[in-house]
Amino acid sequence: MNRKKWISILLLICICATSVLMGSCDKKSGKILSGNSQVVLDEDEYFIYYLDKDNTSLQYKILECDDVNDSTEMAKLFMDEMSDLMKKNISEGTVISKLNSIEVNKSIVTLDFDKDFTKNEILTGILYRACIVLTLTQIKGVEYVKITEVGQTIIDENGNALNMLKAADYANFKDGFPYTQKEVELVLYYANTDNTMLKKKNEKCVYDYTVSYEEFVINKLIEGVTEKDVENGYKTTLPKGTVIDFVYTKDGVCYVDFDESIMNKVRTTSTELILYSIINSLTEQAYVSKVQFSVEGESNIKLYNEFDLSEPFTRNVDLIIKESGENQ
Repeated sequence: MNRKKWISILLLICICATSVLMGSCDKKSGKILSGNSQVVLDEDEYFIYYLDKDNTSLQYKILECDDVNDSTEMAKLFMDEMSDLMKKNISEGTVISKLNSIEVNKSIVTLDFDKDFTKNEILTGILYRACIVLTLTQIKGVEYVKITEVGQTIIDENGNALNMLKAADYANFKDGFPYTQKEVELVLYYANTDNTMLKKKNEKCVYDYTVSYEEFVINKLIEGVTEKDVENGYKTTLPKGTVIDFVYTKDGVCYVDFDESIMNKVRTTSTELILYSIINSLTEQAYVSKVQFSVEGESNIKLYNEFDLSEPFTRNVDLIIKESGENQ
């Protein structure tokens, strides 16, 4: 085989290999839209936020990733993309800090930069932090971002330590770029027709990143079932008008706090099904292993004088109607 033919074959192999490597991720350009715009992402699409050339506002690229399921790998990919986009915009001679490590531990992403991180005000300012936090909290299960410099907590412009940063901290930037929304498929548990068991329901809906994933799940349960769902054997579990004061996940435990009005709500099903519709729905997420309930911050009580809330609850598959051919 002559030399030219060998070169052609090698080039073809390189092109194919590159196509395989790049096939899972594809970038789309995006400009910031004015005033409360909404962009609904497909299931495998994500916003990568970065600063414009004036370092005064956010821009974004839409990244398609359909083959990356590991949270750490996804975080690395997102930060690499952001770094590449930032490098194209920052002025010549700007000190770029090196990202030493990325660690994803349940709901927290920790980014550790080298000693040059705080030398550049642009790259440590609130806008840059907004880019990082709003990008990384799109990863399923990630709610908080911790940024350190050589292992030490960084300080903000006012001298305050920056510990756990979340998307809600940057809600005031929402007028400057599109609301992040994504089509997702939830697995929810409602009561069956005779209120004796929980019935699994797969529901496609649009998730808005202005609330945590856990809060979104509970809000869907509060919203309840449709008339068509009723015809298919589902009944709403949570009392109408249920109010959740807060919900967050830490170290695998999801903390759900009810407003005190829950104690006086008219129930249409048992307390057991009310609680386990929430528990089983939340624990569909791999990063949630237990659910701790409270009412107005108090967990040493009994809900409706029946269920002791002092200890976290785990998933109860015995209450779930087993569909034919399905393993719980």
